Amino acid sequence: MGSSWIVEHRCTQCGAPITLEEADRYFACPFCRVRICLTTDDHFRYYLQPMDNPPEEIFYVPFWRVRGIWFICDDELEIKSSIVDATYCGFHGGPYPESLGLRPQALKLRFAGPESGSIFPEPPQEFNSIFERVEGGLPHYHISNSPVRVFHKSFLGEKVSIVYAPFFLKNRALHDGILGKPLKALRDGMSNVPPQGSIGRPLTVIPAMCPECGSDLEGGRDSIVFFCRNCNKAWYLTKNNLERKGFLVLNGNQEATSYLPFWRIKAQVDGLKVQTMADLARLANLPVVVREEWESTGLFFWVPGFKVHASLFLRLARLLTLHQPGDFVDHEEPLDAPQPVSLPVDDASDSITVIIASLIAMKKRIWPSLESVTISQLHADLVYIPFQEQEGDYFNPSLKISVPKNSLKFGQNL
Repeated sequence: MGSSWIVEHRCTQCGAPITLEEADRYFACPFCRVRICLTTDDHFRYYLQPMDNPPEEIFYVPFWRVRGIWFICDDELEIKSSIVDATYCGFHGGPYPESLGLRPQALKLRFAGPESGSIFPEPPQEFNSIFERVEGGLPHYHISNSPVRVFHKSFLGEKVSIVYAPFFLKNRALHDGILGKPLKALRDGMSNVPPQGSIGRPLTVIPAMCPECGSDLEGGRDSIVFFCRNCNKAWYLTKNNLERKGFLVLNGNQEATSYLPFWRIKAQVDGLKVQTMADLARLANLPVVVREEWESTGLFFWVPGFKVHASLFLRLARLLTLHQPGDFVDHEEPLDAPQPVSLPVDDASDSITVIIASLIAMKKRIWPSLESVTISQLHADLVYIPFQEQEGDYFNPSLKISVPKNSLKFGQNL
């Protein structure tokens, strides 16, 4: 996974220049000190700055950018994962490049908003329609020489955005709007009319202030949950505002130095019988006697609320779902050093099927049923689990779970 893209922005309060990373949803202006949350109603949109004094009128072409972890469960009976970080032209089959390559990493981006004064067309192909192109580039499709039957596929930490690249037309040839070099001559029948569009959509800018008491909210740069230390309330960043989000704290060692967030999800699973603790014990073939009360004990799926590499993500989800912790404590004081929540609850729900797949003991018999499994989220709690900080890990002694510190840093680029 490459390093995060750099975005040039200006403070909406004082106009000072600010440098952000692509995943940043929260920042404090170093000049006026105002704290801001950034969100959008669909996808974040960026553009690459064109060359100075181009010889012809510049127009912009949209490229879909997708980043995350792809999971596949197939008839080879193993969960395969691939990191995806690529761009795909929104005008597939035209004269434009198929990808932006390394340009977004090498050059600084800007938000494609009305303040740019430029015209930005909507991609004629919706993101879902280019998923076959995304799948086609994944390495695990080439592991086997024979076709495999896919039982389930899902995308974790999906981060979809649109990047606009500048071009211009001159002498019946498409030219790069950054370097000014010709890229491709237009063949007979190819349109020489640039794609039409409209002035870019504005970002939704929300002051990072507690909606109840007006105090400053605190959070990580890529966080989607923010805390008010004055009234000890949490606020979830949606597409257009901040919504109150209750949270639970798991009972743990009093020497906790950090708290890691997890989603505790009650879900309706159709296509597979996995609704109670007894169902889970049978599915995972646990070496225990199924108790009578387990038949009516509801099951919660536990999902990390932060992004980490695929194997650690599944290990944490599997261990906590099997353990089913439920000893919560009242925590009236603000949490010390809570890890930012960077995985939205809807993305966490989308991962439940692959978590179930990892728990199934008799894969050959049961995995084909994954094709018909559907998940409906009924309820989700945000739970903070206390951890002790050790040399290179966060460790919870009662659950016997450790999380490498470096994995949390790695997850910031997912």
